Amino acid sequence: MSERRTTKTKRTTKTVRGGVAEATLGDRPVADAIDGANGAPVDGGEGGAAGGVRWDVPLSDVRKTRQRFVDNGGPVIERARVWLIFWGSAWEALRPEPDPSSDQITASFRQILDSPFLSRLHDYRPSIGYRYPSQNAVLGGTMTVRSELGTGATKSAADPPAAFKDQDVTNLVTNLITARFPRLPEPRDPNELYVVVTPADGAMANKSAKGEHYAADVLGWTAHLAWLKFGGMFRGDIDALTAIFSHELVEAITDPEGSAILGRANTCGNRKGWCEIGDVCENRFIRMPSGVVVQSYYSDTDGACIVPTAYPRPYRPIGP
Repeated sequence: MSERRTTKTKRTTKTVRGGVAEATLGDRPVADAIDGANGAPVDGGEGGAAGGVRWDVPLSDVRKTRQRFVDNGGPVIERARVWLIFWGSAWEALRPEPDPSSDQITASFRQILDSPFLSRLHDYRPSIGYRYPSQNAVLGGTMTVRSELGTGATKSAADPPAAFKDQDVTNLVTNLITARFPRLPEPRDPNELYVVVTPADGAMANKSAKGEHYAADVLGWTAHLAWLKFGGMFRGDIDALTAIFSHELVEAITDPEGSAILGRANTCGNRKGWCEIGDVCENRFIRMPSGVVVQSYYSDTDGACIVPTAYPRPYRPIGP
């Protein structure tokens, strides 16, 4: 329900972070993991997935049940509106041109948003949309940051710092909201999701992390943010970037503030931070019919990692 508004919260400097996607593939291309995947077709029963791929996940000795995740009642993103921010002058360089370009990345991300990929998130809570094409997440807009923004201690440089942190990303989004042009909408609507993509020379202080979603105070509102680091294994590999985007997208939707859809004890083993539905399915990828690569996410209904490639049944398209 995109019209729902959060109440204005007390200003705070606290950042709630989690949903870190680690570089578990090393230097191995994502395509190799796709070629080696042994996913099985998803059974399209009544109300189930009409098409897709699943991977069975071994159950832990502690919790012999397919229900690994529980709804803790916290906020979710019921219908995401994604704002894509390319940070750095390198995105508009002519020599050498970025490969892939920001336009190519935007087109690939849009294909994920326009697909049935998110359609099974509804299983975790009925208010989470994405079940039909009319409920798809949408791309709110894109922009490239190529000049300084803001002033003082929260000023954002034209290019990401050598080792940027969450606060640098939060400052950038805040400065884009308060800037005269280009400008982002305020996070009054909890469905706003701000995604920052750094160029190939960007580096996170946590060097093993390739992406993260988190929540932070922005102008007195709780904002939902994510960043993707386009470097290392990502250099020239759009498959890896779309895989990490899909990972952060499903987790930001189902658990934007670390208080909604979370794993039961030992679901993610000894992993630090929030245990979310993408974390137990890392390295299980599929190339969608559109050609875009996504990572699977866990379904308690199926007891497996899944990638829906068609909308759940029954679905009746509107029109002739």
